[in-house]
Amino acid sequence: MAWKRPGVRIPLPPPIFQKASDSPTLGDILTSGRTLSGPMAVVQYGLMAFRLSILVVSLLLTCAGAHAQTEPTKESKEAAEKARLLKHPLDPLTEEEVKTVRKVMLDSKTATRYAQFASVCLSEPSKSDVLSFKPGDAIQRKAKVFFYEPKANESVEAIVDIDKKTVEKSTVVKKQSTFGREDNQLSDRLLRTNPDWLAALKKRGIDPLDAGVGTMPNRGYVDVKPDGSRYVLAVTYVDDKVNPGEVSDLLALVNVTKRKVEWVRDGGGSVRRSDADEDPTNPDRLEPTRTAPKALKTTMPDGATWTMEGSELKWQNWRFRIGTDPRVGLVLYTVGYEDGGKVRPVLYRASLSELFVPYGDPKFLMVNWFDAGEFGMNTAFPSSFVPGNDAPENAKFLSAMSVSPDGRPRTLPNSIAVYERDGGVLWRHGGESRRARDLVVASIHQAGNYDYIFNWVFHQDGSIEVQVDLTGYMETRNVERDKDPDEAHNGSGKELFGTLVAPRIEAVNHQHFFSFRLDMDVDGPVKNQIYEMNVKSADRKANPQPNGMAMTETLLRTEASAERDVDAAAHRCWKIVNNAVRNKFNQPSAYMLIPGETAVPYSAPDSYLRRISRFTEHQLWVTPFDPTQLYAAGSYVFDGDPDDGLPVWTKGNRSIEYEDVVLYYTVGVTHVPRVEDWPIMATHHAGFRLVPAGFFSSNPAIGVPTTKISP
Repeated sequence: MAWKRPGVRIPLPPPIFQKASDSPTLGDILTSGRTLSGPMAVVQYGLMAFRLSILVVSLLLTCAGAHAQTEPTKESKEAAEKARLLKHPLDPLTEEEVKTVRKVMLDSKTATRYAQFASVCLSEPSKSDVLSFKPGDAIQRKAKVFFYEPKANESVEAIVDIDKKTVEKSTVVKKQSTFGREDNQLSDRLLRTNPDWLAALKKRGIDPLDAGVGTMPNRGYVDVKPDGSRYVLAVTYVDDKVNPGEVSDLLALVNVTKRKVEWVRDGGGSVRRSDADEDPTNPDRLEPTRTAPKALKTTMPDGATWTMEGSELKWQNWRFRIGTDPRVGLVLYTVGYEDGGKVRPVLYRASLSELFVPYGDPKFLMVNWFDAGEFGMNTAFPSSFVPGNDAPENAKFLSAMSVSPDGRPRTLPNSIAVYERDGGVLWRHGGESRRARDLVVASIHQAGNYDYIFNWVFHQDGSIEVQVDLTGYMETRNVERDKDPDEAHNGSGKELFGTLVAPRIEAVNHQHFFSFRLDMDVDGPVKNQIYEMNVKSADRKANPQPNGMAMTETLLRTEASAERDVDAAAHRCWKIVNNAVRNKFNQPSAYMLIPGETAVPYSAPDSYLRRISRFTEHQLWVTPFDPTQLYAAGSYVFDGDPDDGLPVWTKGNRSIEYEDVVLYYTVGVTHVPRVEDWPIMATHHAGFRLVPAGFFSSNPAIGVPTTKISP
């Protein structure tokens, strides 16, 4: 049942008599036309008059309240004006705006009631409009909508003008929309009536009632007809809580559009069972086994240092806005540092761009995921912070807005955490030191078996740290062995595709690639250049002494020259430079990207997997600003067509010199499982840093005062 707003009601006094028959109501008198008589008439009329007097008073008070509301007080006027001035073009969509978008789409028949909405998000205004915006200026609100029409088999993009309540643009794209529950539900129903699939179950002694079906995008694993149909691959498992099992060699191709099983491929293997008690979700394995440490309180008795006005957060010298994107989650806008009374730009827009997780077991070829592009971090994988565990007790939480498949707004509570934390020693010499304070803005997502926390950490020295936390439990496959043979761990050079973590359960080698999009605006959106910095031993001919250690800078002028890899031997870093702004030593204003943990892809260069994830082949890519180029693997990755994304955008080899540049940096994690990662992984930290390099003329943290300890 749809939620319906209750009507406005006039408050009435409670009845004097508990039974309706004891005393007639005013409605009884007015509608029945009868009069009262007898010895109780006087009493009853007296009671009625009393009730009428109370009703009149209530009506007068209500009218007075309504009149008072129509005559705003000075305080309410000031509050309304302040709210108006706080509005900004980059504010996330509200619940009411999402409702308006859905109504406009349906009323205009741009979408049918069968439409499956993948996302509804803010259609961001042009960068120039945002940067020229002043508080109080008029704001034009638009929404970007992605949805799938199952009857027409069409993926549609639309732009809705929220203020005018009109569809500004609607385009059918020859692409498949993100993965949805409907894909799995339909595949399950189709297979349960397919004779080949049922025969394969019977051969293995599996009751169809115990069989589970899981589906995943095809992405080019198998050839499909180029007829525009939506195809998914279906795998089978034994869905028995007591005696679960894996059927790794039974695969089906399902045509979702035509509601047809194209084929069933049966490798003929047997069911591999595992002990349900070894499952990582077994609550008995998560029971506490040690004495808890004594309480460690994280409190701020005087309140938080940071403040929020609308969507803008202010902390120390940092200024930025918080937004969200249904596909990649948390977005930070207009990040700047206040210096000398002026906010100096650093980043215009920063967010995750894609999350790709390939698995390395040849027997599980299809188990690879584009968590952002195929599902959506805020669409399919939202999660809420648990106060005191996911974030410290001084954290404050913000909600995010998403949509249900039918296009209705869905509020994601506690989706973003903001908190201050101790940052260790900020700087020290002798007995003079300062204690650091960090500001953390974080989002959290549960993507299937993995959990990810994205932390944007702002430091008092002008640096920004991007930290990715990985936890949850690992993807596994069932095997026959309870223990490893000696030859598996005696240095024989045998290829191992996973690690035995429990009896008959092997965790598979895999990787995580997090591509971040960084729209850099170092002291402004134009005139930026990219320099690569490499360190090496000095040329002995020019410098005979053996201790020479030199850094060389190389200007990256084009997109092709900026396809770069991390080189630990050269301590390779990259600078985003604005030569038009100089510090007092005539050094150009710059921010430096310092890599953290990284990885290279191990799938074969000619594989379909590499064709659709080419962005992983370099840690750094640089492009001139283009507001339509947001996602490293392309806007649509479901069908595995490599015709979009970074490798396609950079084919033109555009100039990146003196341009408004956008960096795409990929954090890579290669996970060779350990038995200590089971049943739940301890959190693994990865990331990178953006640090000032000539942006200031000295250490900006010198001005941080000493910490005073209360007696």
